[in-house]
Amino acid sequence: MNIQDYMLIIDQEGGSHNTVNSAEEIGIKNVSEGNSLDYAGIRMADMFVGLISKLMQSLKTSLTNDYVNEKVEKTLLETGWFVLTDRQLLQRHFEIIQNKLPLEPIVDDSKDYFFNQRGAKVYKDITKQPALCIKEGHNQYTVLSVGFSNTGTPLVTISEDGVAY
Repeated sequence: MNIQDYMLIIDQEGGSHNTVNSAEEIGIKNVSEGNSLDYAGIRMADMFVGLISKLMQSLKTSLTNDYVNEKVEKTLLETGWFVLTDRQLLQRHFEIIQNKLPLEPIVDDSKDYFFNQRGAKVYKDITKQPALCIKEGHNQYTVLSVGFSNTGTPLVTISEDGVAY
């Protein structure tokens, strides 16, 4: 891919076009405005910038000295800035979001396949596993589980019409 092959879409600012004009003035090409209702990336950037702005405002408030009375002193953040919960540290990340099934040994070894815990047939020889047919355009599947074969090949169990594949 060529670095010149891009499209920069900037959040629409009403009628002023200041940001687009500024970008073009400094030599950025392929730039246009877009409505955040039409572009999820612009909405995410707006939310991220809003979050960072609130953090910066809180820091400013916490670190502001008493300059009115010409009192200059070292300002430290309150200890509350450094108190983190387990959730903030994501120590229990996998406990919070996991949806893993317990591991169970394959008891019947006489067949060349087994049924996974979601009911899909999984072949021991991964080359016999049917591939998911992805059609051109929109594809939507109900995913029951995701895993890997013993060779590292990704396996996805989906449900179509109530049947697991």
